[in-house]
Amino acid sequence: MAFLFQRPDYDEFFDELSSTQLQMWLDYFDLEPAGFRLFDTHFSQLNTSVINSTCNFKQTFKKADFSLAHRPEKSVDDLIASIEKM
Repeated sequence: MAFLFQRPDYDEFFDELSSTQLQMWLDYFDLEPAGFRLFDTHFSQLNTSVINSTCNFKQTFKKADFSLAHRPEKSVDDLIASIEKM
């Protein structure tokens, strides 16, 4: 956040914020995709579009299949079933 406001000394920057202001900014960053989450969303969508339009798989892929940010735990049986579908 200090980088966003072009403040080189992040300790001083955070000392100037009240706890309410800091919480408001943290809530904002949770709502708005920024940084890694933004890139992950864009590239997941791009990968999904390219793979679904150019490859001949038995299934269509979703954006979540290429996302690095939110990876649900999968059992070994689920992973084997995914491979067999291809």
